[in-house]
Amino acid sequence: MSEVDVMEELRLWLPAVLFVSQIFVYWLLWSLRSAFVSKGHCEKCRNDIDNEADALERRIIRNEEQLANQPTNREVTQLNLTLQELAGDVNVLAERIEGVKDSQTSIKELVIRVDTFLREQR
Repeated sequence: MSEVDVMEELRLWLPAVLFVSQIFVYWLLWSLRSAFVSKGHCEKCRNDIDNEADALERRIIRNEEQLANQPTNREVTQLNLTLQELAGDVNVLAERIEGVKDSQTSIKELVIRVDTFLREQR
């Protein structure tokens, strides 16, 4: 094969080779399109992340405000001591009321006896 024949052969196959190579390049670009993120999709993801971060920040602020309003350990301890003192006072009052109840029962029985005696005397 001479040089002229090779050149003629290349001239015949050149359009087909160019066509196939262009199809391959277009296919490659189309494949890469799905590998990269579009600008619109990226902005949407960023907005979603920003919204979630804002919601999380609001929750954190709300929780910090609620924690600021919670009683301290010292206040809880003081409240516990006060409740224990009140429980002791209530127990003392309950004993006194029980004593008054016993006295009232004795007086009630005495009144019933006097009433019964007076009714029998008539």
